[in-house]
Amino acid sequence: MNFASALAVLLRFGPHKWEGAITGAFVFAFGLPVMQQLGHIQLVPRYFIPPAFYFLHRFFTKGRSIDFSFAAGSVVAQFLISIYTGVFLVFGLTIFAMISVLSMRRSKRCPFCSLKVGRIIALTATIAISGLILLPYLYPYYKTGMTHSRSWVEVLPLLPALTSYWLPAETSTTWIWMKDILPETTASHEHRMFLGLLPTASTLLFMFLLRKHKKLHRYPVHRALLLSWVLLVLLTLRWPGGLSLYVLLFNYLPGISALRAIARISLLFTFFGAVMTAWAVNRCILLSRRHRKRGLRGTVVYVLFIAVLVTDQWTANHDAFSIEGNRQRIEAIATQLRESDQPRPSSFFLIPDGQPFFYRHVDAMLASQQTGIPTINGYSGNIPQDYSLELLLDDPSEHLCRAIAAWIMMNGKIRIQGIRLIGQNPCQGGGHENMPNLHTSGDKQASRQITESPFTFKNEAIVYRMDDPSIRTIVGEKKGSSLLSATQGGVLTFGPYTSLPAGVYRITWDGILLQGSEAEARVEFDVAGNMGKETMASALFESREVQKIDVPFRKSIVFEIARPTPNIEFRIFVQDGIRLQLNKVTLSPENDIKLSKPPPQE
Repeated sequence: MNFASALAVLLRFGPHKWEGAITGAFVFAFGLPVMQQLGHIQLVPRYFIPPAFYFLHRFFTKGRSIDFSFAAGSVVAQFLISIYTGVFLVFGLTIFAMISVLSMRRSKRCPFCSLKVGRIIALTATIAISGLILLPYLYPYYKTGMTHSRSWVEVLPLLPALTSYWLPAETSTTWIWMKDILPETTASHEHRMFLGLLPTASTLLFMFLLRKHKKLHRYPVHRALLLSWVLLVLLTLRWPGGLSLYVLLFNYLPGISALRAIARISLLFTFFGAVMTAWAVNRCILLSRRHRKRGLRGTVVYVLFIAVLVTDQWTANHDAFSIEGNRQRIEAIATQLRESDQPRPSSFFLIPDGQPFFYRHVDAMLASQQTGIPTINGYSGNIPQDYSLELLLDDPSEHLCRAIAAWIMMNGKIRIQGIRLIGQNPCQGGGHENMPNLHTSGDKQASRQITESPFTFKNEAIVYRMDDPSIRTIVGEKKGSSLLSATQGGVLTFGPYTSLPAGVYRITWDGILLQGSEAEARVEFDVAGNMGKETMASALFESREVQKIDVPFRKSIVFEIARPTPNIEFRIFVQDGIRLQLNKVTLSPENDIKLSKPPPQE
């Protein structure tokens, strides 16, 4: 459907022939960014993007209200398919509309400008009806965003950088060598936005010829799409130092803070690349047919284009998922949940067993639907309030036990009738007696109701090593169990997004101030909650002179939490020039300290 939609539109965008339209539609439907996002299958259906641009362009050139209605309908349909691609489509159409209006006013040819009363009513009604259709769909997002919006620190690493546009799909057989010459970034799998040789070369060729050949002004829609593409790149680009114009949309456009992976806008860019590819192919075939052996020459050129395109976009080694194997695993889970000699649990958690993480989450969600028993599995990019992010870890370890205990702690007041663990329980014994309502399926001991939190700190510190997946970085580089800051300033650490009850705590950062740190470089530490909206405490370190030797480094803050708070972060912000090796972060209770003064710092 993606291919058919793009093909139909490209045949009508400018003087495109079948050869160019087919080639461009292939880029839109099967381009490298699409292959990279097959793991996010909800993003792949994008067949309303081409008609949205086409009908909006028709509205500006013909002035017919019905075309505006078709464009609005396409936007609504794309929103209902995927909110990510729906929002990106609105971004692209808004910029495309502004450019089209300005260019038509300059040319003094503006069919839609004579807005009569009937047309104004029709356009207003179209917008109102579209809004009413989307309202029940968007309201839950808005409601959730009021209590659980994302922080800018979480969104910033997933804004495209300049190198993102040259990183190919991980499964690309032609361009995989490029990853060895380009620096890796945080969440590298989201930054692989390279469109391939043919779309990139076609775009650069059009930009070059646009300045030299007046004949290209016969392609106004191509120029408008190209400029829209450039402006969208500039709007969403993450510059060195963590600067981006996108922060304006993030702060002032309601609901936008719910979107995290803005680099997925590459799926919209495949349409722009498809238009440029169609133009280039038709242009080259047209030039080749001016030769006296035009039939043979044109065929050879087109076959060459197809060969380059297929080789350019060829990918392999995608993950496969067996439906039959999935059914067998679901039945095994459901059987354990229905054991008659155990009370029905309030919820269950499928413990990691070494299989790919998506097996576990999909199996648990489908088993939950089959049995009617809620599951704690199933979350990835967006975590509900009071849910420990560490439950996503793939290794059954101390982190997993701590995470389950934290989840019980934050939800103890709602009378949990026990969480059944499906699989080998890593939390039995080993000092985990503070989780009495956990039991593994098959355990004869009945779970008991609880009315208060079973989880308390036993004067034991929780140590986060830097290889802990819940500790994230933007400008740092993880090496073993340590984290190294680069010379570039920005966010060195954030996370682990843990939940804590009311109390007094001490957070301590241990590391090494490395040789070569510049004088007057600064490091800012803070403790924040509620996705960065609430700062509990902060401290500052300043390097007074150029560091000539490696020196052990420790910074400690005592802070107080007045009420149970979710999504606690321990953050470090570094300036350019500081070289810091962070080894561990220690969180410990300070029950003997009563804070009546500003928290002490060490």
